[in-house]
Amino acid sequence: MMARIAVVHKVTWTPEEWLRLEALGEVRYCPSLPSSEEELLARIDDAQIVISATIVPFTSPVIERSPALRLLSIFSTGYNNVDLSAARRCGVTVTNVPGYSAHSVAEHAWAMVLHLAKRLGQADAHSRGLLNRAAFQAMAQRPILVNVARGDIVDWEALLEALESGHLRGVGLDVLWDEPPDWSSPGIKRLLAAENLLLSPHCGMHTDAAFRALTKQCIDNIEAFLKGNPTNVVSG
Repeated sequence: MMARIAVVHKVTWTPEEWLRLEALGEVRYCPSLPSSEEELLARIDDAQIVISATIVPFTSPVIERSPALRLLSIFSTGYNNVDLSAARRCGVTVTNVPGYSAHSVAEHAWAMVLHLAKRLGQADAHSRGLLNRAAFQAMAQRPILVNVARGDIVDWEALLEALESGHLRGVGLDVLWDEPPDWSSPGIKRLLAAENLLLSPHCGMHTDAAFRALTKQCIDNIEAFLKGNPTNVVSG
């Protein structure tokens, strides 16, 4: 009997990638985000293998109420939204895709650095006279901070204080302490008031090469699991 595979949210795959997955089992696909745990459970149903990015939380109740589930193939590097204790308790193997976007995220980080170092936002706002006397006088050795990893690695209160005091020359953030952010919160309002700030919506990995590598490794993980030799197994 072929494995039952559920892809529980939208993915952007090529026809060749779909054909490769379909060769491994009977595939069900839901091209939208589940709106609740109950909807997620309905999408999982009797699937033995589930493909999902960490944007969809796999809590203890979800895992415990999916008795057929044997492999959760995480379609990302991060697995912070998966209850690994529940997975171990229920005999569910969890795999991820480490390192697939290293080059893309590095490029994104340097794009942010160059944008902030060259003050392109201010140049765009002010089409003349950017390099005036005041600008030259301000070109001291102040650092630029770029975070394209995880929001929690930054002490956000310390960051806000450094921005407001001018200690930091610029800040580029592809990740925040809460995602999606609460735009009405005091911390976000303070952040948005900063003069030399660049935000992007957790998209440093969004290149075609990275997505193709991500999809290939995700399906590789399923293939290896079905052969009895799981790879990239998450332990925590």
